[in-house]
Amino acid sequence: MKYPSIRIFYFLTFFLFVSLSLHAQDVTTKTDSTNVSKESISIGDISEESEKLGQQVLKLKGTLDKSSRIAEIDSIVGATAPEIIALVDSAFLKREDVTLRDLKVRKVEWRNYKDILSEYQDIVKNRSEEISKIINDVFYDLNRWENTKDQFAERNESKDMADSFDNAINALNDIMTSAHTRLDSVFVTQKKITDLVLVVDEEISHIEFAENQRRKDYFVFDRNPIWEKSDKIMVGDSIAAETLSSYTLIVDGVKQNKKQFLDFFHLNVKTFILQVVFLILFLAFLLIANSKWKKNILSLRNPIEIQAKTILQNPILATLSVGVLVSAFFYDSMVPAYAEFHVMIVLFATVLLLPKVTHKKFSGFLWLLFLVYVINTFEAFIGIKANLIRGLLIFDALLLIISLFIGRKIINTYPDQFSQIIKPFRLISILYSILLIISIVANIIGMVALSNYITKAVLVSLTFGVIIYLTIKVFTSIFILVFKLRSTTNIQTLTAMIRATHQRIRPLFNFIGLLFWLFFTLNGFELLDYIVNGYDELIAINWRIGEMTISLGGILSFIGIFIFTLVIAKIAAALFQDEWMVDVLPRGVAPAISLVLRILVITLGLYAGFTAAGVDLSKLGFILGAL
Repeated sequence: MKYPSIRIFYFLTFFLFVSLSLHAQDVTTKTDSTNVSKESISIGDISEESEKLGQQVLKLKGTLDKSSRIAEIDSIVGATAPEIIALVDSAFLKREDVTLRDLKVRKVEWRNYKDILSEYQDIVKNRSEEISKIINDVFYDLNRWENTKDQFAERNESKDMADSFDNAINALNDIMTSAHTRLDSVFVTQKKITDLVLVVDEEISHIEFAENQRRKDYFVFDRNPIWEKSDKIMVGDSIAAETLSSYTLIVDGVKQNKKQFLDFFHLNVKTFILQVVFLILFLAFLLIANSKWKKNILSLRNPIEIQAKTILQNPILATLSVGVLVSAFFYDSMVPAYAEFHVMIVLFATVLLLPKVTHKKFSGFLWLLFLVYVINTFEAFIGIKANLIRGLLIFDALLLIISLFIGRKIINTYPDQFSQIIKPFRLISILYSILLIISIVANIIGMVALSNYITKAVLVSLTFGVIIYLTIKVFTSIFILVFKLRSTTNIQTLTAMIRATHQRIRPLFNFIGLLFWLFFTLNGFELLDYIVNGYDELIAINWRIGEMTISLGGILSFIGIFIFTLVIAKIAAALFQDEWMVDVLPRGVAPAISLVLRILVITLGLYAGFTAAGVDLSKLGFILGAL
């Protein structure tokens, strides 16, 4: 018991010593900062300082004159403000014929405005910080020159020196006046942007409230039972929906969605160009890899290699499926018409490519799924304005049930080709079949909104399920190609690498794919916003202990980051301990890299975790240094 007590005493003594040292250093810093304000220029440096000041004044004037961007933003904001105000339409949100799709389009429009305004806010903020820094620097220099002038005022110095002081002070005062003028104009522009952001945020909040109100209508009887005569649905005030033909509704819907598509495209031309460049590079990579594959004498006959070769033989389909899917994340948000266009391209390519890397009979399930998606897209054009929607919803549900039956039968017949998804697909096929039966019953008894909600959610989940399944296969193949196409890779190393891919890499890709599928599924069932809002309310809970505030969100963030860090560190370290990596690297290098990598990842994880938890690491610096 003696030695631990002594150690504790030593540690407390060291802690007290460090604290006193830091306090003394803080006092010294404050003393130094006080003296800075009284700093002056020595007589021998006045000539040199005058020359430096002249160069600095020219530089500061050039910096302050860079206001064209702020003036341009102010002009754009002034021209855009009436347009934004005119879009505020509270009556639109109260109309009964406005669907969730219409609200989604309106919300994307408002979010686009918010993104633009946020970009302007960042530019204006950076400009204000730049000018504020100039003011602080000029204030510091002005104090130095004024202090120097006061010190030499009682001496009989030459008139040239006095003129030097006056010229320097006047030049600095001119810069200070100009900087304050610029800063005032920046603040005016900043206030205009802030006012518009408040308008946009308020309108987005109203749209989200209207969305929640319409979601409550899922569980009401919005139509008569299918065996009774349907009531006429009124469009606007007096026009009966049944007087409009389904063809007219589809044509009007296509025109409306075409306009939304083009408007969104024009607002995101830069992002579209970036997307095209990415797709070209992705296609070029596959073409180059395919040409090198043909020259490669290594030809192991294993499932992953055959899968990779099949993907390389279909570079356009791989680009349209995986490339378009990945590049779609370049956009912050999409209007439904633009998003459906992307999904249709990706799904069509998936329908053609996925059977080639699994089994050709799986195409029956995929084509039915694609057909339902196309029909559902046109249903969105019709909306709730025609009774035709009820028949199409029942048709969609029946096709999905048939497709699930076909897919389940094919997967059970050829389990080796679907080993990664056989168990979850069996469960999902049963669950979704039950939901689709509920959808049909709800449609029959008059709960059309609920039927539409269930059918669309199941369709979205299944669609992104097969897309992500193919994406995992493509990325696994690309991982293998990196080693396959290296000239220094021998057969034993490649064999070990493929074995490691089976054991570690593919499960990791599967886990990431599962997370993305859950994201799209929750979004399709319209549960993601509720989960995010609930999580935001939960993490807002906090406790104050002394000067430190501990939030539940910070604790959860720390735990989540730390667990994720441990998993990543374990996976990364395990990769360098596998036989294939030991064979590739020189002796002893792989274990050393494994250890260093684990320490580095855990250290970074702890730092990120403490930062996310809101812990001020600067206050713990001396303790960490002692440890």
